[in-house]
Amino acid sequence: MSDRSAAERLYALQCMEQVQLEDLERTRQWIATMKRKAQEEQYAKERAEQPRPEWVAQRGVGTGPPTIHTTLGDPEACWDAEVDYARVRPISREQALRALTEEGAQACIQCRPDTVLGLP
Repeated sequence: MSDRSAAERLYALQCMEQVQLEDLERTRQWIATMKRKAQEEQYAKERAEQPRPEWVAQRGVGTGPPTIHTTLGDPEACWDAEVDYARVRPISREQALRALTEEGAQACIQCRPDTVLGLP
């Protein structure tokens, strides 16, 4: 027969349970961290797979005409290319021409889409 009393065995089991609960919580935290990393990686992969638009229109804060850029996300072409994505939309070459010639949009002073489009 065991030299330990039932109370001692109960206490040992409760201690073991507490350790296991702490291990379970730590494992759940690791899982949550890995899920976040996997989502971030998936978002980055999807973003990288999307073709960059050749032309973009960036809406200003408030009212007024948009600014037209030749590229989005290419720092060699435009230092202002990393703009607020909530205010940017891709546009076609024709839309860029129309915006600059007819709608009063401003050309980005860095990438000069007006020059690229052959405008004076």
